[in-house]
Amino acid sequence: MHKLINILAVTVFALQISCKAQSNNTVYLYFEDQKEVDCFRDESDKKSNETVINYKGKMFKHSLGEKIFFNICLERFLLINDTKIEKIKSNTVNKLKTVNFDYFIKRLKESDMFSKRYVFNKIYFIEKIDENEYLKYEVYWFDAEN
Repeated sequence: MHKLINILAVTVFALQISCKAQSNNTVYLYFEDQKEVDCFRDESDKKSNETVINYKGKMFKHSLGEKIFFNICLERFLLINDTKIEKIKSNTVNKLKTVNFDYFIKRLKESDMFSKRYVFNKIYFIEKIDENEYLKYEVYWFDAEN
């Protein structure tokens, strides 16, 4: 009986740590339509080949029907339908810990996720509309096959 209680306690503890790690897995990225960015991709799909190719790409946003797509390099993101686009002030944006796009690729390579959608718990793109206001989009990263 004590062994069962110990196993249950360890399982609950592990789940708590996992949930805490995921809840802190929110990233913010400045998105600037038509901005040129440094991109890189693997030379090959083979895990043994770690050669990376650098190239210039762009960020761009486009709509298709009611869907809003964001592209950075060869990666695609989609606005989550049931979320609203939020206006936020520059003082709020200044408090956010933002990442560069290469952080996305680095985390993807480190993760053992079967889909890009699950690498981060939440992804927000921050787009400047004027000196004092920004738009905040909640997006998900989707695989090219989708």
